[in-house]
Amino acid sequence: MFDALSDLNVFTSITAVGSGGADALSEGLSCNQEALRLTDLGDYIGAERQHKRVIQVKESSLPKYHTSIGISYNGLGEVYILMNRLDNAEHYLLPAIELRKTNGPIMDLAISRDNLGKVYEMRGDLAKAREIRLQDAPNNMCCSNYTCTGIMQVPLSRLSRCGKCKSIFYCSQKCQSVDWKRHKKYCRQQ
Repeated sequence: MFDALSDLNVFTSITAVGSGGADALSEGLSCNQEALRLTDLGDYIGAERQHKRVIQVKESSLPKYHTSIGISYNGLGEVYILMNRLDNAEHYLLPAIELRKTNGPIMDLAISRDNLGKVYEMRGDLAKAREIRLQDAPNNMCCSNYTCTGIMQVPLSRLSRCGKCKSIFYCSQKCQSVDWKRHKKYCRQQ
C-alpha cells in the first residue's frame, strides 16, 4: 500500500532518467495502481502479472539501481506474502532491501524489512524476523500492521512489541488487534 505513494514521488522527479525512463515510470505507475487494485480485490494472480510487467518495463528502461525498481520488487514481494509463496517473496524482497539501502526514502527500507520479517515469521523463524525488523533501529522502523494508516516511519521507542514472541512491532493497540488474525498463526513464546 505504501508503495503507490513512493512510486508517485519517484515519477514526479523523472528529469534525471530521460524520456525512455519517463515512459517506463509512467507505464510503471499505471500498472502499479492496477496491481494494487487487483490486490485489494483479492486477485493475487492478476496483481502478480501486473507487478511482473512493471518490473520488466523498469528493468529494461531505467538504471539498474533506480529507486522505482525497488518499489516494484517490494510490491511483488507483498503479493507473494499474501499468496503464501514465501520463497518467491524472499526472492524479491532481498533485492528490494539492497536497492532501498542506497536509494529512496529510508521509510521504504523499513517497509521492505518488515515485509521480509513477515516471511521469516510465517516460516516459524521468529528470531530472524525480529533481527531483520530491528536492522537500523532505533530510528527507522515501521508498524507491522500492513493496513496501518498512521505514521509510516516510527522510532523503536514509539512501538510496542508483541509480548509473547517479541518479534513484531506495532504503533498502537489498534494495529496489534487488527494484525492479530494474521499474526496469531505464527506467534509463540520466545
